[in-house]
Amino acid sequence: MVSRDTLKTVDVMDVSHRYRDHGDTLDKTLDGVSLSLHAGEVVSLIGPNGAGKTTLLKCLAGLLTPNSGDVLYDGGRDVLSLPELRARKIAYLPQFQAVHWPVLAREVVALGRLPHGESFHTNRVDETKIEEAMRRCGVSAYADKSVLALSGGEQAMLMLARLLATDADVLLVDEPFTSLDPERQLQLSALLQEEARRGKIIVTIVHDLTLAARLSHRLVLMSAGKIVALGLPDDVLTQRNLLSVFNVEAEFGRTDKGSYIIPSGKAHQVEHGAVKNVAD
Repeated sequence: MVSRDTLKTVDVMDVSHRYRDHGDTLDKTLDGVSLSLHAGEVVSLIGPNGAGKTTLLKCLAGLLTPNSGDVLYDGGRDVLSLPELRARKIAYLPQFQAVHWPVLAREVVALGRLPHGESFHTNRVDETKIEEAMRRCGVSAYADKSVLALSGGEQAMLMLARLLATDADVLLVDEPFTSLDPERQLQLSALLQEEARRGKIIVTIVHDLTLAARLSHRLVLMSAGKIVALGLPDDVLTQRNLLSVFNVEAEFGRTDKGSYIIPSGKAHQVEHGAVKNVAD
């Protein structure tokens, strides 16, 4: 059940963003991006490197301010300009997240509860949320271990537990599958889908197209700062889209577990960079 105070929609309205380098304006990293996100769904951003996926995620998190356009929560609720409310409602896990000091694993997860308290001291609700997040992510056994003693995949799941411990309405996750083995990838997929069923808005960045197709309710295909395609995985992951955006051909198939997409080779190029042998 979604409470009245829970964020239910996010509207990205004609958002553009440019980075600056020593005062010089660089090319647009987002160019007129518009989409709507809803509670109860997993939406994955896909596209080549440099397409603007992480920039869009940071705009959703309020970490970057668009040069033009708006990011509206629940049709205009003031969330991004209020740091304390934003910290409780929106949780962001960046692509490269590492701990470089010997803090205990449980203490890392406990950081996810900071937006809900007035000090570093946890209460009974905090303790319950921390224990639940660690159990769901399969990291309870590491609670009293130094983070530095954990593998990269174990640390990644620990950071996800910290994300879940916030109990935020919107979870923004940048390439969470990169350092995970196949079993943990399936575990993480199930966790994100479960969070969506609990009424959360989930936005993630995924490079594995098969994983993206099976994980997501909708896909957003991006290229050069723009949305090229938006919709159901089967509608977005077409031969034509993969050729035009990734410059690859792919093999498509389906099993009782879902569809799969295997990039099979680079597309043949003709003069002026046009793609040859484009197929739907």
